[in-house]
Amino acid sequence: MRSLTAERDGSGPRVYELVIGPLRTRPRAAIGADDPGWFSAEDLGGHAARLIAGDGPYAEAPLQYLITRAHGVRTSPPK
Repeated sequence: MRSLTAERDGSGPRVYELVIGPLRTRPRAAIGADDPGWFSAEDLGGHAARLIAGDGPYAEAPLQYLITRAHGVRTSPPK
């Protein structure tokens, strides 16, 4: 993703890769497989919407990790 972004040099559409961990969803909560430390589907949707709008602190980072709330949004692999 970083190479593709550099090659495009701002021309054409922005391209992102979001590496996500488990998400909190209603079906998972219904079966008890939920963790408040996970991002919610709404969190992911809001984040994607900000990227599409070109808004927010991560709009220029082509590769992003959304693993757990404790890690936050990262542009390098969480340890």
